[in-house]
Amino acid sequence: MAGDAQEQRLDALGLFISGICLVHCLALPIAALVIPAFSLGFDEETDHAFHWWLLAFAVPISSLALWRGSVRTGNRRWLKLGSAGLVLMLLGVLHVAGPDSEVPLTMLGVVLLSIAHLRNFASLTRHRHSAD
Repeated sequence: MAGDAQEQRLDALGLFISGICLVHCLALPIAALVIPAFSLGFDEETDHAFHWWLLAFAVPISSLALWRGSVRTGNRRWLKLGSAGLVLMLLGVLHVAGPDSEVPLTMLGVVLLSIAHLRNFASLTRHRHSAD
């Protein structure tokens, strides 16, 4: 059962990264108003680069956590939902629907990915308890 705990730690890490991304996206409109007043030097390019960095962390961690959870429980539903979230995040940073779509697509992707991690975590917990 040590494998279940490892998958749950990966889900927790995936949720943490998703949370950082969501807070970042939600705080951006407020920061856009406040930062110019303090001249901190953040701009659109910095924000775009931050999304790339978060995606670079989210893809391997989330993919591994959700894949391992699907293998252990036999339920691929959360892997599929998480993959859809990652794809939306990627489409956002690629500006597929234009630069104005980056934040909404990223936020939607992060929400789907977070739900997938939460459900994967719950599935692993149920799986561990049913095996006892």
